[in-house]
Amino acid sequence: KMPEKEVDIFRETSIRYLGYANEVGEAFRHFLPVRVVHLTYLIAFGYATADACDKGNRAYQFAHKNKLPSDQKYPLVGKQLADTFVWQMLASVLIPPIFIHQTVKISKFVGGRTFPHWGSARLGMFSTVCGLAMIPLIIKPIDHAVDFAMDNTLRKWLKIPPLVSLTTLEPDSPLNPTNPDSIPGALERFEEEAKSDEESKVDIETVLAEKPQDKNKHLS
Repeated sequence: KMPEKEVDIFRETSIRYLGYANEVGEAFRHFLPVRVVHLTYLIAFGYATADACDKGNRAYQFAHKNKLPSDQKYPLVGKQLADTFVWQMLASVLIPPIFIHQTVKISKFVGGRTFPHWGSARLGMFSTVCGLAMIPLIIKPIDHAVDFAMDNTLRKWLKIPPLVSLTTLEPDSPLNPTNPDSIPGALERFEEEAKSDEESKVDIETVLAEKPQDKNKHLS
């Protein structure tokens, strides 16, 4: 029986909302003290940093447990850190504001047409609330879209292992040492193939220097 995949608390629980803390702060900038707005950025940055540290630590623990050499261990950790940083920049910083700000803009226009007697303050609050209400609806689609995009671009180009739990791995994971296509397995397979090629290779110069009957013996 395969072990259940470990839940990623930074991306699969309510902790994920901390990545949007700065969006909430910006939405209520006109109603909150500046220090509170700055605090929301600190919360979002702390969340992203904690996620990166978690992924880097998991990669390091996996490498240490499977006794990977240093030239594989540290690149693996570095790739997980870089992967997490890029993922957080896209999924938490760059893409969400596009949807939230457009929602605010549209709701403000619709609200102004529907409730023309509302003042600018009430209309502004209405559009802000509409924008923030989009957060629970866009988190999963954006996260999955970013994963899909990175799987087919950056992760493929840099050969970054997929973002999976490094404690309970799927059999086909490139990080699973029992998988022949894994990082350790690929190195072992390469060495075996190189050894096999070396044993079966015929020294061309030696063959050319031999007598015709000896050449036929090598080539037969």
